[in-house]
Amino acid sequence: MSEQSLSQAINKPEMTELLELPKDAQGKKVHWKEETKVKNAGSFMVYLEDHTLGNLFRMQMMRDDQVLFSGYQIPHPLEAKMLLRVQTTDKTDPFTAVNHAADSLLKECDTLEEQFKTAMRNHDLKQQQQQAQPYGAGGYYGGGVGF
Repeated sequence: MSEQSLSQAINKPEMTELLELPKDAQGKKVHWKEETKVKNAGSFMVYLEDHTLGNLFRMQMMRDDQVLFSGYQIPHPLEAKMLLRVQTTDKTDPFTAVNHAADSLLKECDTLEEQFKTAMRNHDLKQQQQQAQPYGAGGYYGGGVGF
């Protein structure tokens, strides 16, 4: 085995580490830790997630006027967990902000799915119409141009 492939094999996490909750998760995917020095702030440790979910939540929460700060980090690139930090105004709390962000993201996903399905139906309909037209009827090679 070459030195490069050996170093890649040493640093590569086991597949089970990416699919199963680690022992320190204590059977829960999300853990909450309140910030003691800052009011209405805390961190959510989310196991088995990465930049994809972290950035989605960060961006969605920053759209909320009641969120003062939202950020995330991946504590270590070889560990499948993401730390999401949130600070809110006095009118709400971090739990409500995260729940609101999750609901908004789900609605956006539903909207995107519907738009995709509509586009696919329109595409299929257009394909069927093009296949139903006889050769030269309104196409590039004819259609009453006077040939």
